[in-house]
Amino acid sequence: MSGGRHLPGGKNEVMRVEQFYRLFPEWMKGFDTMIDWKLLWSTFALLFVAELGDKTQLAVICTSASSACPRTVFLGAALALITATLIGTLAGQVVARFVSPALLRRGAAGLFVLMGVLLFFDKI
Repeated sequence: MSGGRHLPGGKNEVMRVEQFYRLFPEWMKGFDTMIDWKLLWSTFALLFVAELGDKTQLAVICTSASSACPRTVFLGAALALITATLIGTLAGQVVARFVSPALLRRGAAGLFVLMGVLLFFDKI
């Protein structure tokens, strides 16, 4: 690892970063190259449209309506979405090593339909 990637916290922090680089090489490769703007905006558009009117947005609306501090609600919701997205992105990198993307898409679609059916029948 280059000398410019040291984090505050000493040698133990540097070791954790090096382990992260080894565990997620495809994820970290993006930090050394230019951003793929087309992929960035297509991902943004896809998720923006998918999230409109979903239960997360409704929860934020309700929380914000009953709060005197909407900025705090925004920051909390943004942090939660960023964290969930980070976990999903990292998990996708690990799962992609063992499962084909086509099978992963089919499995995700099946789980999505199952969740919809369970929600429809008030089972969850």
